[in-house]
Amino acid sequence: MNPFTVIVSFALILLLLALFKPQAGRIVFGVFFLLMAWGVNFPMMLYDPSLYPLAGTNSYIPLYRWFFTEVLALYPVAFILMLIGFETAVGVLTLSQGRWVKFGLGLGALFCLGIAWIGPEGVWMPAVALAPLVMLRKDFPISVLALLRARFSASA
Repeated sequence: MNPFTVIVSFALILLLLALFKPQAGRIVFGVFFLLMAWGVNFPMMLYDPSLYPLAGTNSYIPLYRWFFTEVLALYPVAFILMLIGFETAVGVLTLSQGRWVKFGLGLGALFCLGIAWIGPEGVWMPAVALAPLVMLRKDFPISVLALLRARFSASA
C-alpha cells in the first residue's frame, strides 16, 4: 500500500468519525497531533534535523521555499522544538474540554491547511483539515481524561 492511500484513508476515516462519532473523532485528531509531535518530530530531531529544511525545497509557494531553505536551514532544532510545542498544544487542547477543544480544533485545521503548500507530501492535508472543521459544530463539555476516568471508575 502506498503512503498516499494510507493518508487519504486516514483523512476519510477521520471525516467519517467527525460526522458520525465526533467524540471519537476529536480523540483521534488530538492523539494524531501528539503522535506527530512526539512519535515523528522528536525522534526525527534527534536523528537528523537537517531533513526539515529539505521538506520545503519543492514547495508550491516561493515564500515557503525561501523560509525552509534560508531561515529554517540555519535553525532547524529551534524550529522543530517550536513545532513539537505547537503540535503538543493542539493535541492537549483538542483532548481538553469546552471552548479549548474548539480552539485546538481550529488551530489544528489551520495547521493542516498551512502545511499543504510545503510540497507533494502535504497535498493531502486539506482533506485532514475537513474533520476538525466539521467538529467545530459540536460542543465538548467533558475532557477525554474525565471520560476515561468515568469509564474506568464505572467498571471498577
